[in-house]
Amino acid sequence: MKEFSEKLKELREEHDFSQSYMAETLGISQPAYAKYENNQAEPDYEKLCIISEIFEVTVDELLGIDTNAPSGTVVVTSKLGKNVYHLNNKQIMLIDALCREIDENNQDNDTEHESLSTTPKPFLIN
Repeated sequence: MKEFSEKLKELREEHDFSQSYMAETLGISQPAYAKYENNQAEPDYEKLCIISEIFEVTVDELLGIDTNAPSGTVVVTSKLGKNVYHLNNKQIMLIDALCREIDENNQDNDTEHESLSTTPKPFLIN
């Protein structure tokens, strides 16, 4: 599976786009865009969607996510397609129950505080 940075550079070169053109289209500086291709930074979701539209590919394709997972599984991935896990129905039900419990705890806590903006960490349930 290709890294996002490799796929991004490959697509840009196939379309004969410069880094400056991509940066301007995304509303960022050329050095900021270059960091995407050098695997030093990752675009946010909005920019990821714009990139997928520019190259007429799905976000899954950009991220290298295997959409041909076996039937009865769900692919769970962290930011930009790293650490992909295929989950069966039992694992999905466990995650769903955990998420519901977290939601209930959040409702019980002080809801006036804004959520922390952190990168989600993937986890695997055996």
